[in-house]
Amino acid sequence: MGESIGVCLAGCSLLACFVGGILLGFSFSTVRPEQIAISYNTVSKSIKSDRVYTAGRFHLGLGRSFITYPQTIQTITFSNEPDADSTRLGVWSKDGQSIDISCSFMFQLIPEKTIAIYEKMGANVESEPWKVIYIQQAQSVIKLTTVQFNTLEFFQNRTDISDLIFSQLRTKMWEYFGNLRFFQLRTVSIPPQFESSVIKKLTAKQGVKKSVHDLTAQLVIKDVDRIIREGEAKKNRIMLTATAQGTLIQQQAEAKGRRMRIEAQAKAYDDVKNLLNMTNDDLMYFKYLRTLRGRKNTRLLVDTPGSSVILGSGASG
Repeated sequence: MGESIGVCLAGCSLLACFVGGILLGFSFSTVRPEQIAISYNTVSKSIKSDRVYTAGRFHLGLGRSFITYPQTIQTITFSNEPDADSTRLGVWSKDGQSIDISCSFMFQLIPEKTIAIYEKMGANVESEPWKVIYIQQAQSVIKLTTVQFNTLEFFQNRTDISDLIFSQLRTKMWEYFGNLRFFQLRTVSIPPQFESSVIKKLTAKQGVKKSVHDLTAQLVIKDVDRIIREGEAKKNRIMLTATAQGTLIQQQAEAKGRRMRIEAQAKAYDDVKNLLNMTNDDLMYFKYLRTLRGRKNTRLLVDTPGSSVILGSGASG
């Protein structure tokens, strides 16, 4: 009898451990790296509002599970493609023209606003309720923005229009806990009869731009030629000025040399005059004789008492 009771108690213990292990396993939940989550009580239908969970494995306890939201970048597309989130948008321009546009934008849910997302949109995460709200907000913002631009501007200034839509849509999505990362205005379509008119206007405008560019290029070429001519003229002026200055310096040096030579000769004659006690007439006669001796094929007959002397270039008699 005692042995039967012991066996029964052992069996109950093993069963309790087994059940406890199973229950303990069910009390853990996992959040994947691309998710963010909040703890949800499946019994009371309430959440734990003081914590948001990122990637990892957590012990929540029995009767609790995670409501997970994506942290990846998501895309919403307006086009007629099969996998688009909504059809192309029909909008109006400032001048009353009907326009069809296709566009797309990328966004992320704001992690710090996960509790607010649940309170605003509920626990039905599989249906992605935030996308419905963002599609509605995008339609409203885009339609309010396009009426600020004329039809031609959709072809000439598409980047400006796209930037303005991005700015205004980003503000609106932030109010609904979404962070807009990128907006692209992909295509713009108008009725065929108006499209041909737009093409003609754009072509004419492009022709005007080309003419302006060609004229500008010609003016630039002429300006370059003028600069080259002015440079050549300046170079020539510099060369002429340098040559004139060189000639002047040379002439001044030669004049200075001649003056120094004359001054040296005058000094030498003065020394001879003083040394030989000559008069001015004697000195002049001496210079005259030296001059005659320096000339080729020159003869001078000088009469002296008792003889005659021929002076010249090396001859006497």
